[in-house]
Amino acid sequence: MMEPRVLGAQWLFLPLADEDVLLTGERVLYRDRRHWAAVCPELWQLSAVVFLRVVLAIHQARGLETLFLFGGVLSILALRPLVRRERWNTAGLVAVGLFAWWAVASGRSLTDIADLLVVAMVARFAIRVLKWALFQHLYVTDRRVMETDGFLGVTVNSMPLKSVTDVRLHRSAFGEILGYGSFHVESAGQEQALGHIGYIVDPEAFHDCIVGSWGPS
Repeated sequence: MMEPRVLGAQWLFLPLADEDVLLTGERVLYRDRRHWAAVCPELWQLSAVVFLRVVLAIHQARGLETLFLFGGVLSILALRPLVRRERWNTAGLVAVGLFAWWAVASGRSLTDIADLLVVAMVARFAIRVLKWALFQHLYVTDRRVMETDGFLGVTVNSMPLKSVTDVRLHRSAFGEILGYGSFHVESAGQEQALGHIGYIVDPEAFHDCIVGSWGPS
């Protein structure tokens, strides 16, 4: 049975190479990172936090209640997808709880908490860009659809092409302008990790690779 190369600890901080994840004889039909717009949600959320910090500073200096309320509402709306993310795990909730307890116990002001939040969001955005630029790649091979992430450990999500039963290409208005698309992939059996693939560069080529695999070999 053909297996991909076994990955060791030396890959912890290095991008995965093709030979690290491809099976023997597997042919790459499409390989690219996702479109740069994939990092825009994190940029938007960072901008919302920075905006809230600026509004807080103006409020403390001049006492503009209406501006403070307006800025707070806009920032909450921008951060709502982050707060409602389903991927929040126990460690993340514990970290947030400990931070809130530390801020109250140490008598930190609202300004200090806002500054720390800005720093945390900047770090989060920087890590997201680093992962997008160097570590995350989307593949279509002659056998499967695959996405890799080698940052702080190895993650390889893959779906055999033979199990794909239907694909749907979608381009939003922004996707048309910026040049990216998203795919909804249906497969036989249970739900797949790659059931929805967003921010695809050259989605027509991606679509052709998958649909072309359904023809006679």
